[in-house]
Amino acid sequence: MIDNTAIDFYGADWCGDCRRAKAALDRFGVAYSLHDIEHEDGAAEKAIAISGQQHIPVIRFAADGSW
Repeated sequence: MIDNTAIDFYGADWCGDCRRAKAALDRFGVAYSLHDIEHEDGAAEKAIAISGQQHIPVIRFAADGSW
């Protein structure tokens, strides 16, 4: 498993794209911090601040800040 918890994943259980993205990260053994926009205070606002959009998933790579 790649230990890179510097990856922040913003999404929701009902989101099909989020489920597919999580499955891909899991399949490749990539560790990430999951931020559920439905249950974590401030997560939805943080995802919008990162991407400038109201779409999920938002996956931020902290090493270089890309999303």
